[in-house]
Amino acid sequence: MDTTKKMPSISVNMFVLLRQLVMDLTPQALDKNLDLGLEQTANHDIVIGNQEHLYLLYRNLLDNAIRYTPQDG
Repeated sequence: MDTTKKMPSISVNMFVLLRQLVMDLTPQALDKNLDLGLEQTANHDIVIGNQEHLYLLYRNLLDNAIRYTPQDG
């Protein structure tokens, strides 16, 4: 039995995805007095991938960064 599944890949605007992620995690950052922001500096922000998995990947990274950064860090 084949247990591998091909994940649907689409064009994902990473700036839009990361902007939503920053908005979702801002309350956690503010609780620790951390400045969480996002600047768009490039025009090449489209990738091909699974949007849900990309969101979860970057959410884990930012969540860990917030969790393990000291208060007022």
